[in-house]
Amino acid sequence: MKRKIVFITVITAVIAVYSLLSLTGAGRQFILKEEDMVAATADLVNIFSPEDSEDVFKVKVSEMTEYFQENGINTVIIPYNRGREAVDETEGFENVFSDSVYAENTEILSELKKPLENAGVQIIMEIDCTQLSGEEITRVIEEINRKYHFAGVLLSGYSYSNETLQTIKMNIKKRMHSYHFGLRTDDIENAKLLQNYGAVDFYVFENTGDAEYKKLKNNEFASAKILLSHKSESFVNDLFILSNFSDVDGLIITDYTGPDTDLGFYHSMMDISEPLTRFNMSVDSTFAVSYPSKDISTYYSGIYVAGTANPYEPVYINGLSAQQGRDGSFGLYIELDEGENTIQIEQGGNYAERTVTRKVYKNTGSTSSKMQWDDTERAYRGQVVQTVNPLTSVLSDPDNDGAIIDGVQQGVQFVVEKSVKTVRDGKYTWAYQLSNGGYVLAEKVEWIEDEDYTEAEIDGISLEPADGGNEYLVFSLTGKPAIVSSYKDNQVIFTFIDTLLNEKYVEEAGEFFITGTEGWFTTECYVKQDGKNTVFVLENNTENELWGYNTEYGEDDTVKIYLKKAPQKQKGAKPLEGVCVMLDAGHGGKDPGALAMGGIAGPDEKDINLALSLATKHCLEKLGATVCLTRSDDTYLTLEERRSMVTDIKPDLFISQHHNSLDYTVDISRSSGVESYYFTDNSAHIAGIMTDKISASTNRINRGYAYGYFYVLRTDIAPSVLNEYGFVVNPQEYAELYGDEDIYRAAFATAMAVLDVIPE
Repeated sequence: MKRKIVFITVITAVIAVYSLLSLTGAGRQFILKEEDMVAATADLVNIFSPEDSEDVFKVKVSEMTEYFQENGINTVIIPYNRGREAVDETEGFENVFSDSVYAENTEILSELKKPLENAGVQIIMEIDCTQLSGEEITRVIEEINRKYHFAGVLLSGYSYSNETLQTIKMNIKKRMHSYHFGLRTDDIENAKLLQNYGAVDFYVFENTGDAEYKKLKNNEFASAKILLSHKSESFVNDLFILSNFSDVDGLIITDYTGPDTDLGFYHSMMDISEPLTRFNMSVDSTFAVSYPSKDISTYYSGIYVAGTANPYEPVYINGLSAQQGRDGSFGLYIELDEGENTIQIEQGGNYAERTVTRKVYKNTGSTSSKMQWDDTERAYRGQVVQTVNPLTSVLSDPDNDGAIIDGVQQGVQFVVEKSVKTVRDGKYTWAYQLSNGGYVLAEKVEWIEDEDYTEAEIDGISLEPADGGNEYLVFSLTGKPAIVSSYKDNQVIFTFIDTLLNEKYVEEAGEFFITGTEGWFTTECYVKQDGKNTVFVLENNTENELWGYNTEYGEDDTVKIYLKKAPQKQKGAKPLEGVCVMLDAGHGGKDPGALAMGGIAGPDEKDINLALSLATKHCLEKLGATVCLTRSDDTYLTLEERRSMVTDIKPDLFISQHHNSLDYTVDISRSSGVESYYFTDNSAHIAGIMTDKISASTNRINRGYAYGYFYVLRTDIAPSVLNEYGFVVNPQEYAELYGDEDIYRAAFATAMAVLDVIPE
């Protein structure tokens, strides 16, 4: 059967429902026969009001009809009652409107039925069976169909026996040869028993994911119609996977409340008219030991033995059962005794053996030699230096590479305050202190002569328009000073190191307030002289959020600070329209990243990273985003090339996509799950959302998020995160990383995280 576009909302269900029927002899009844059911629940009490006039009522009906037509919805499910409320008179919904302005002498449901059915939308009434007897349930259904001739009924809150339900169904069938007769339940085991009675045409199951759905459809409910109702965080992902990887015939949308109901992006995500790219990565399940690949010697106390085998038979290593993935990859940590260790690996008639010799460090009694110095030199106060690398860290602690105040660009100059001794790579080296109190390592700079140094002075400050409605804060100045910045608590502080402020900006208090700027970002900022440095402070005190910034040195004695305003989420099918996301598939080319399970014949980290980026691009583009890739094939890129792309393109989000690894000298089976890293403060909450979404969707452990000074994250132009989606060295997790469904599940979760972090 040809599948249609599918849709979802906050409570969503997938239905494998063929149109069931035509009511014999009921010419006024509209029932879909050979179309997939694409439905929406509409609680009329939340849509219409007793105060609605006739004109208002008709406008709302028209809006509902138009909305359903535009979104391809061909079925509406209407809650008829709430427990015993109004059932004694079998008036249900009508009773709620008995005193309304327009409905006093009008059948609201009849008025609603005609335009909906004319638009090709069938109606199913949902009956709340709470506290109702079997006779009352039957009477309500009969009354509904006598008055309205709807397409079917859905029972919720049903608590009687299966035999009673069968009787209700038989009583209905006496009068109706075809009818949508459904049951909403969270008791799947009882629903299996109901299959023996033939009492239900379709089911709505609560809290059932896509894996359980597939299992049910392949077993007890192979011929049944199932609506899958989700309440978990990953329901959108489940439906996306089901729509693209299973024979899903339709969908029910719930909670339509009016024309502003924003279901458009679900419509877009569930559209399967554009087939997903399949990556078809696999592992050779031939019996083989990949690590150690030969006899080895080690000083470690243990090793992790890894390889591939038949996934359907157990693997034993020294008689112990190995951990196995669904693809046949296996592994087990083995403790080593001093000397030779024989490791035997077997499965069925296959056998392999490795000898691992554990060496032990011995104290020879000799004393260690004195620590040596590297080639750097001590610089005395007043020495002028210039950075030589594209990005040089300014550290608050010269002994800690992670204590980064900020990074400065290549070719900037500053004057050394003093030199301090520190250690790197087992050798003494020098760190030079700047006038702001920070330090740079001596190996990151070169000395220059005084005549090659131009003392920096700011003599002009202005605003200029930039692309996309953003702005440049422009400083006219001499020299090329180092500039460090910080962004916290809605305040951005730029410190121009060894830079004077022209006296026209200095008042007695040492500050000059620039008020009334016309830019979107700020209405107030100030600049002041702070010792040898100039400090410029921006207060983010407007409704427009500062999303990022970037310092750009011009060749015309200017420094431009690019001020990027926050992107905005749109309504409808393309909520990320106008949002630019850059995806960075880690590693590539000659850099494989983590090897697949110690080198088995399967995809390495670089391959999985690329597939994930391509899949994420697909998901983001369906939401309307503009997506840029650092690489779209098996290409090697340096870290600086990747970071330069971020600076040049200025995306709204940067996401580096990786998979984790560990050394084969530890028990790898103990490590699994998802984690994310950030560098700038405004990226931290995004990293948290990433781990939450990806963990929920993939069902992998949430290892949380943390600060990390990875090179590609060292940018202020946009919030940036580095995601680790799982461990390629853990056999069970590795097997769940590279399958097409697994890749798209992680990709879709990443796209949903992006959707969450973009402001309304």
